[in-house]
Amino acid sequence: LALACFITIATWAGLMSFAGPHYLTPVTSRRCWLALCGFTLAGGFLTKGPVGVVLPALVVGPLALRQFYLELRVQSDDWWVPAKRLIRDISLLTLIFVTLAAPWFVVMTFQHGLGYLERFFITENLQRFATDRYNTPRPVWYYGPIIVGGLLPWSPFALLWVPSVRKVVANIRRISPTDLWLVTWSLAPVLFYSASIGKQPRYVLPVLPPLAILLARALSTALRKSPQSRSGVVLTAAGASSGAVLILLGGLIFRSHVLFANVLAVQSIAFLIVSSGLGVVILSLSSKKQLIPTALAIASVATTLSVHSVVMSSAEPESVQQMAALVRAAGPQNLPYGRYRVFVRNLVFYTGRSHIDLVSEEQVRVFLGSSDPVLCVIAETDLAKLVTPQMAVYELGRVKYLNTGSLTLRTLLWPDPARDIQTVLLVTNQPPEPS
Repeated sequence: LALACFITIATWAGLMSFAGPHYLTPVTSRRCWLALCGFTLAGGFLTKGPVGVVLPALVVGPLALRQFYLELRVQSDDWWVPAKRLIRDISLLTLIFVTLAAPWFVVMTFQHGLGYLERFFITENLQRFATDRYNTPRPVWYYGPIIVGGLLPWSPFALLWVPSVRKVVANIRRISPTDLWLVTWSLAPVLFYSASIGKQPRYVLPVLPPLAILLARALSTALRKSPQSRSGVVLTAAGASSGAVLILLGGLIFRSHVLFANVLAVQSIAFLIVSSGLGVVILSLSSKKQLIPTALAIASVATTLSVHSVVMSSAEPESVQQMAALVRAAGPQNLPYGRYRVFVRNLVFYTGRSHIDLVSEEQVRVFLGSSDPVLCVIAETDLAKLVTPQMAVYELGRVKYLNTGSLTLRTLLWPDPARDIQTVLLVTNQPPEPS
């Protein structure tokens, strides 16, 4: 989310700096936009790396060149004026960016050597994009359903785009400059990430703001038209569909209550979501269509907050926190511990110490076969496949783990605690001392 925030602000500030008519923008205002763009480009770069610069550049670059071409046509007798302004603005932007972003990499290179730069730029960025080392390869169309899902429950209103797209394609009307900005802003990151091997749903978060604005523009236009018009009919159908999506989501959450400890809370929010969806459907079919956006916004906020507070989190310590407490209690700070295929992203944070990343079954066997005492965090099902009669493995503790970050439609449709809730063990290769 931090990266998406920086990319969104950098893109908008870049468009205001480079893609708007410069003769309509005061110099002071343009420099403020340039400063904001440089600041947020540096923030995105420090947060995640080159992608924090690449995505804004893919959007702003083509639109800036288009605007430069238009100004050249206006000032064809003095082409150097827009060219000099463009060079000056790029130089100022680069200076701000380098001043803010470079010091971190200089200090880290002094501390860790050139290997740090290689790991950051090559391993963590280029290989993550171009290879399947970190992510399972996914098809080129992968982000289509992800974006539709990311816009829910507003996705059905995308039907309102169809008439405008048809008119532009048929050359009945030209696309407006604002729509051109937003369409480019939406498409460029999707095309960029669709070309990658290592796709992840969260990567396309930066395309949701421009798509949301496009949806809002289409929805606003449809609300001004007659309910009997084609747009009015589509508006009614889209609103009812959005309400139906909420009703379906509430039903799925109710069905999956068996996976959660707080059954009553899960059932309560399911009822709340179904009720809000039903209200949106009723409004869509009534004469009060002006209230559809307000009702759907309230329903969306209520759904998001309730799902995050009840389904995606818990009042009790999370499973990873429970496991971290077991690791800390199992031995001294310098006692090595390995992790195999569970708590990949956050166990190191909660334990407060580094771990050995075990990535293959053979590595786990060698690690647990060490003559020195070690700890290993591993799923019970994985350990059962790896243990041999010759291996001495002793359990120190266990936690139940539902990975809410990877809930699938299958999990919601056919919830099965035996399949969906993992038992994660902390084991050692040495007999524990008697308490």
